[in-house]
Formats: sequence, C-alpha cells, structure tokens
Amino acid sequence: TVTVAAAGHLPPVTVRPGGEPELFMEGRSTPLGVSGPGYRREEARFTLPPGAGFLIFTDGLVERRGEPIDAGLDRLVAAVRDATDVSAPALVRTLPESLLEGDIVQDDVCLLAYRRLR
Repeated sequence: TVTVAAAGHLPPVTVRPGGEPELFMEGRSTPLGVSGPGYRREEARFTLPPGAGFLIFTDGLVERRGEPIDAGLDRLVAAVRDATDVSAPALVRTLPESLLEGDIVQDDVCLLAYRRLR
C-alpha cells in the first residue's frame, strides 16, 4: 500500500500490468508551508499488485512556459504508455530523453520510479 500526500506537487503516474498508465489525483492539498484555519493536509492510498508501479517527478519534466500543465501531463502519460520497457530504471532513463526539448532545461528535473516485482 502506498500513501500519497501531494502537497502542491503534481500527481504520480500509476502503472498496472495490462492497464493504462494514469494520474493518481487523490491525496492532493495546498503546497507545503501554506497553513491556517481550514487547511488540511490530505492523504490517499493505493495498493500495488505484483508488477504494478508508480512514478513521481518534479514539474521540470512536464512544465513548459506558455502551455497549460495538463498538456505536459498528457505528454507524460502518453510517453509512459508508449514505453517499450516500463521497468523503473528504464522509465527514469528514457522519459527525460523523450520529454525534454534539447539540451536546455528550464527547471530542475527529478524522477523516482518504483515497480513491485512480487
């Protein structure tokens, strides 16, 4: 079981054997450091069956100036769907190559991929 608290961060991508990759939109709340009456830090959980996994990433992987963030998230989900090898190491290695435009990166890019083997 994975617990997610995406405090202002983009949603993780979940990958299930034989299924479509999708954004996990639950467990989202205001950014860290924003607090006050009525603010709650939300959490959500999902279970990973054998072979399933998830990807978390910084916005530099998908965000482009002058473009809605949803366009970048759609590109990411499509790239995961089109990946011939969706092992955790392969995703971390190939997604930046397929999603970043050239050698100039405008923001930090960090990925963490996990796949449950058994």
